[in-house]
Amino acid sequence: SVRPHRALSVSADSGIMEYLDGACSIDGIKKLCQVSSLAQFFNEVFGPVGSERHSKAEMNFVETMAGYSIVSYMLQVKDRHNGNLMISNEGHLVHIDFGFMFATSPGGINFESAPFKLSQELMEVMGGVGSAAFNYFKLLLYQGMVAVRERADDILGLVSLMTPYNTMSCFGSDPASTVQQLRSRFRFDLETETDFALHVKELILGSVDNWRTRRYDQFQTLQNGIL
Repeated sequence: SVRPHRALSVSADSGIMEYLDGACSIDGIKKLCQVSSLAQFFNEVFGPVGSERHSKAEMNFVETMAGYSIVSYMLQVKDRHNGNLMISNEGHLVHIDFGFMFATSPGGINFESAPFKLSQELMEVMGGVGSAAFNYFKLLLYQGMVAVRERADDILGLVSLMTPYNTMSCFGSDPASTVQQLRSRFRFDLETETDFALHVKELILGSVDNWRTRRYDQFQTLQNGIL
């Protein structure tokens, strides 16, 4: 599941976006709560691992983690540092700031090449590889990718409607190519459930503690002080 943001257009180049209440960025959490990791925050705020409250928060995190991973991959959302990832007061993960997506990336170098952000820190909240929570995440990711694939025509249609006048930088210099790349991520060439499941597994393996994700977070820490 994901948390939609309400937005209101007030002119040709401006608008108002809904304020996200009851949540704080991971960067803000570390600084305000003086914790070294997100897992430590979960343990201190929601109780020890295995407690009812912690288990509920963990499930909220896993379910939203799966949803946003799919969105990040399909729409190629970038700049996923810990200032743009928020945690709600119930443990939900919420992504904000979608200024870089599709054909754009910070600095135009597309350094964040992993399918989606699945850093060691995020993994720790789910108990790491092999945990029940991570297995649940993998199941949700597969089910979500199947569901998105079934709505491919709707998604491609909506995106294509925005490309004719090429007024949005996210489509780059060749909007048709950007839409074609989106189409390719649905993997219509994989005709069996087994092949598609293997594809989703490869996306996960390519994201787990990806070195480029680590380096991007390190850069943000050094350059902007984001923890």
